[in-house]
Amino acid sequence: MSQTPPSPETLTFYIPAKGFLQAAQMVVASPLQNESRRAMTFLPINTLLGFSVELYCKAWLAANGRAPDELRKQFGHKLRNLYVACVNSGLELGSLETLASQLEAGHGDFSYRYFEPSRVEYEGANTAFAFHVLNELDALVDARVGASASMGLVPGH
Repeated sequence: MSQTPPSPETLTFYIPAKGFLQAAQMVVASPLQNESRRAMTFLPINTLLGFSVELYCKAWLAANGRAPDELRKQFGHKLRNLYVACVNSGLELGSLETLASQLEAGHGDFSYRYFEPSRVEYEGANTAFAFHVLNELDALVDARVGASASMGLVPGH
């Protein structure tokens, strides 16, 4: 039995979600990373992680019939609200709540994107935990969206 290809509405969110995750993984795994570069890439990495969570959640919701414009207007960058909507739409991944909570403030108020010289400290996600959760989320969304399957890959790739 062949699976229905993913809708363009779903791919609007799914493709960049996967790209943001892969970009964050490449930066963290880079052989160029060292202590000073980790400090300099903290905000960009958390930006990538936040967008990955946001867009995977929107892909899940789009695969469940929600229109992209509605998702953009209703949720914006509110990760916690997106998580709740996904749970209400059948997504089962409790660790995503923790990750969404870790990233919500900096992602939602743009502080991961715009450095504030007067700010003493920034909070973000533990990358090992974030990658674990996002890899699980990726597999769940892959299966729901059917994107990897439509490209001849198994879920998670």
